Amino acid sequence: GAPGALPLLRRPFIRYAAPLSKGGKDSTHVLTPSIEEPTQSIATSDPLITPATTRNKAPDMVLRYDYNPKWGNLMGAVMVRDIIAESTVTPGQGTNAWVVAGTLSGYATIPTKNKDRLKFNFLMGNAVPGLTWDTGIASAVSGIALDATYVDATNSLETTYLWGIWAGWERPWAPKWNSLFMLSYVDVANIAVMSPLTINNAITATGTLMYEPWENLYVAAEYFWGRQALFNGQNGQDHRLNLVFRYMFNR
Repeated sequence: GAPGALPLLRRPFIRYAAPLSKGGKDSTHVLTPSIEEPTQSIATSDPLITPATTRNKAPDMVLRYDYNPKWGNLMGAVMVRDIIAESTVTPGQGTNAWVVAGTLSGYATIPTKNKDRLKFNFLMGNAVPGLTWDTGIASAVSGIALDATYVDATNSLETTYLWGIWAGWERPWAPKWNSLFMLSYVDVANIAVMSPLTINNAITATGTLMYEPWENLYVAAEYFWGRQALFNGQNGQDHRLNLVFRYMFNR
């Protein structure tokens, strides 16, 4: 399991990070432009019919700024996407929509004995639900993608708006023991042509305890709770206990 507002996908990209400070040696302020492989999926109001396919012309364009003071990190980014739909019902018919999305995240080290950390991430924008955890999983399971809805009769493309936030508290208890508590909420705006089976909102909570018995080897136990609601009024929740073993080959 993962927080509902956690980014879901990792995609190929070309990225260049440029320090803004004098001499290019100070990483306090960093500007990072990048282009990323576009990925999108178009839905219709009827989840059993998909009268459109997607074709990616332009890459997703991202501009990111990092501020790295001694107490932590702040990062803001803006992404521009070209969402395209081509009809499978009407030959030669198709349309596109340019959309913008943004995110703000960071962490702060608390000056306590154990140097606790507070973390957060906020994201919002059109045509990004498929890039976030809970809505992306819902799309894959139900067959309903959430980036946009295509209407063949009017050759129109309605992009979907989403906002989400997660926050976490990380606490080192001892040199080899660490815990993380997280809360997350994600909300999708309704549009008239959207399927009633589309996710409306989701909230998740996790509590994780991690132990490093040997260098680079981690063992974690996590309790996960989540609740999801659809636009048709249906909702459900889940409790889960995860056990994770992870080995880092390099650090």
